[in-house]
Amino acid sequence: MGISRAALSAGADAATSKVSKELSKKVAAHAPHASIEQSLALRPEPRAVRLSRLFDLVTGDPPVRMARILELMDVLHGELRAVMARIPLRPLHFGFKTVEEMVQYIGEVLFMMETSAASPADFVAGIDGWRRNLVGRILFERLVKYHPRLDAFFRGLAKDLVKQVNAELAASRRALVDARGKPRRASPTFGEPEKVIEFRLVGGDGIERAFTDAGFLATNREGRRALLPLELKMPAALQGVAAQFDEFLSRLQAGEELIVVVERNGALVRQPVDPDKLLFMAHDRAQVAVAPLSVKAAERLAQQKKGPVQPDEVARVVDFEPKHSESRQLSYYVIRLLVLRDWLEEIARPITDPPKR
Repeated sequence: MGISRAALSAGADAATSKVSKELSKKVAAHAPHASIEQSLALRPEPRAVRLSRLFDLVTGDPPVRMARILELMDVLHGELRAVMARIPLRPLHFGFKTVEEMVQYIGEVLFMMETSAASPADFVAGIDGWRRNLVGRILFERLVKYHPRLDAFFRGLAKDLVKQVNAELAASRRALVDARGKPRRASPTFGEPEKVIEFRLVGGDGIERAFTDAGFLATNREGRRALLPLELKMPAALQGVAAQFDEFLSRLQAGEELIVVVERNGALVRQPVDPDKLLFMAHDRAQVAVAPLSVKAAERLAQQKKGPVQPDEVARVVDFEPKHSESRQLSYYVIRLLVLRDWLEEIARPITDPPKR
């Protein structure tokens, strides 16, 4: 049970679809400045009603899905504004101007979801895992990819990588290696890095699969590519990131085609890249894992701060730590952000549970 990995790109592709148009109508039907008091005054639906609707949504045919998602958007319009008044997260942190835009995005993503649960009871039994998927794969990833502060930070990091790559190539034209570790000749002409929303890989079997969550690509005049890959993880998943990074090159070697999803003129565009064109520094692949603070780190932060986290502090880089796996002979980096899982959980909660009183 869970969220289809294609939901991120599929949700965005829906912007020109019938689904998105229907949801846009729903958004337009709501007053954009509905008060928090009005939202709190609404009679909240019980948990059982919400879970039943959600099961219908992820298992039904398109007409049923549309009916259920429109009902759910009514709930989100009534409750999400009040939720976000209690936490420091704001729509802008996710790349939206208003709560209404955020509701529409959540609706588009939920419309694309599915489940392997065989019955409503099985679905309810696994609902905590379902919500963890939503928090990690949709909300946290969206925040990292679209928060203005993080956009500037990672663009700067990518530019620093390009400078280092060009400097090493200026010293030796064969300073970089391909995915098989073979030195390749390249000129030190890598230019402005382009932000990649998602990387997908077409394997030898012709099937397209998720590859890397996000990152940046820079191109030189011969068409070679330098890559800054970003993996976006919840704190508990960081323990497995070294193994994932270790498989990076072997998966790339076996791939037939790399698909990068980039944003141009407000639209997501899929662009093929030849894996053989990718080059890396021999001593550092520049692989980066990005995660919110762990519970313990959040507790330490709370003890240090004299007051609650303010919206303008959200997504500040708290820690940027180099890591090394002796068993895998692999170096990588871990970045921890001033984001708490609890905040993201609060945004997801109205989908399955009534407001806290």
